Amino acid sequence: MEVYLDEWYDNEAEDAMIEEEVEIPDLMQPHIEGPADVHVFDTDLSFSIVGFKAGVFVVNSSKVKITKTTDTSCVIDILAGKSFSFTLTFKAEDGTEINKVINVKSF
Repeated sequence: MEVYLDEWYDNEAEDAMIEEEVEIPDLMQPHIEGPADVHVFDTDLSFSIVGFKAGVFVVNSSKVKITKTTDTSCVIDILAGKSFSFTLTFKAEDGTEINKVINVKSF
């Protein structure tokens, strides 16, 4: 008699209990302040740069619209109804880029 044991490491219940690691920026370094997790159709979300005096904010998604901007801050609206992620980038006058990944969650 031969016995064959095969193991699977997939455990969906256990995987669901694992919390995602939250990236905490080094507050002594330039970074973008604002929420890392937002919801679909959120409006008037405010973000600001710490460590630079002037630059431009850009997003890499057509599902997000920058509605107001200054040299150091911006306000965005989420236009989509599904979960996704996008990157908010601050481009400083000296060419430095600071990125913040923002997760859009559905209810």
